[in-house]
Amino acid sequence: LLLVMFGVISFTSAQTTYNKTAFEPVKKIKSIDFSTIEDVYLPALVPKEVQDVSSKINKKYLNELKKQIALDYPKSDVPVVQNRGDVDPPEVENGFIVFGIQPGIPLDNHLAMNKDTVVTAINSFISINKTDGGFIKNFSLPLFASELGFGNDSRLFDPRLLFDPVEEKYVAVFLSESSSSNSEILVCFSENSNANGVWHCYRITGNPNMDNTWTDYPMITFSENDVVITVNLLLDGESWQLGFEESLIWQIDKASGFTGQDLDITLWDDINFGGAPIRNLCPVESATAEPLQSIRFLSNRNFDIENDTIFYLHLEGSQDDPNASLAVDYILSDVPYGVPPNATQNGDDLQTNDARILEAFIIEDQIQFVGNTRNLDNNQAGIFHGVINGIDGLNEINLTHIIGQDYELGYPGIIYTGDGIDERDAIIAFNHSSVSKNPGVSAMYYDPEMGYSDIITVVDGVAPLDMIGSLERWGDYLGTQRDFNDPDVAWISGFHTLATGNNHPYIASLRRPMPFSSNDEIKSEVEHKVFPN
Repeated sequence: LLLVMFGVISFTSAQTTYNKTAFEPVKKIKSIDFSTIEDVYLPALVPKEVQDVSSKINKKYLNELKKQIALDYPKSDVPVVQNRGDVDPPEVENGFIVFGIQPGIPLDNHLAMNKDTVVTAINSFISINKTDGGFIKNFSLPLFASELGFGNDSRLFDPRLLFDPVEEKYVAVFLSESSSSNSEILVCFSENSNANGVWHCYRITGNPNMDNTWTDYPMITFSENDVVITVNLLLDGESWQLGFEESLIWQIDKASGFTGQDLDITLWDDINFGGAPIRNLCPVESATAEPLQSIRFLSNRNFDIENDTIFYLHLEGSQDDPNASLAVDYILSDVPYGVPPNATQNGDDLQTNDARILEAFIIEDQIQFVGNTRNLDNNQAGIFHGVINGIDGLNEINLTHIIGQDYELGYPGIIYTGDGIDERDAIIAFNHSSVSKNPGVSAMYYDPEMGYSDIITVVDGVAPLDMIGSLERWGDYLGTQRDFNDPDVAWISGFHTLATGNNHPYIASLRRPMPFSSNDEIKSEVEHKVFPN
């Protein structure tokens, strides 16, 4: 699908450049009622990495980097601090397996929920369930593509979901194909709060520059007026490591999407700092149901063995604002991060990709974010949790590495669980694995005054992951959302394994630990214990 540009604005400063391009409105391809989709056969299709051009194949560059890390920074069994902090862990309220779906390589599980309904997606299926695990609807992505008029051999992948609590409606984003000739972004908006009802669907070009690039790895958020999608452009025939060209921001008027009208869109591209493109723009979500007035993004030097730079971008103005602008700056973290080693299991190792920022939220003048990293104490696969205080002044970043007890961690998500703007607590969920602990999901609670809780196991896998027969795929992300009707609760769609060795999503709700009351006198001095650095 070719889109016609009708306005381009370029910006240049000493260190920052970008283009802003308005496109002709995108016409709806179809409104589709999910309740009418019947996937009778639920085909046992296992989407796998597309050889040579896939964004998901671990090509030579990253393989060699991981080998070098293993030589220069061998893993060790540095003792783990037992007492993480003075706060209780989250409680697992509910958890269930989505039945009747097939695995994907990688799983790429994501989630959105509202009240008693949870919508999940992986690289092969869409599922709608009750929050107690009750079945509503399953259908495969190939069937969904055919219902929208795509070819029978079309491939949808990299699903992302969100629920807009102000509009009380859902948004779903998928990518289609992985070459410059046919790459597209599929964006669907629910007509109302019924996930199993009518959705309005649109196709946006995955090759806006009309060259030899295609779109990979979407991330999404929303503001008061817009839905924002970030993606990476990759070169045909190259790996996602070596073929990266640039990251883009698509800014979409959400009112036109929710009502099924022509979709008003704006593209931000050529986003550079110091003459180099900024890679992997992670949108910062609103911590609460309050919509954002402007959008912020985070990025980093995700392929460096060790670095302390965090890029900070601020998009001011809605999609239809002719004066909208994009500011780009950087902040130095107090603790560095770096490319993680592959994680161990009782079988072939698990891929950890790079050290990109995977999720972030903003509350008042603070941003919290998480991602993969090499732990600097024991050189095992771990995760980082960062806190940016005073974002308007870009004051400081405090970054903490989180280590497993005797297992490795990866692909974290973070959910705000505070009840007021003065609270800054969160639940952090992530994958776990070791030789003695099958791939599954864990979580911990963070309170800025009391530190980090112990890690709890949400679910353990039943067997080692065994789907490729060599280096296995562990990610690429985890689905999370705050329960806007019960702010103490976080919902996740995590990764675990079945007895067959296949991957499978596990849906769970986690409640933050409840405060306790006591008649004992409280000491004025509190010893803060932050684990592990």
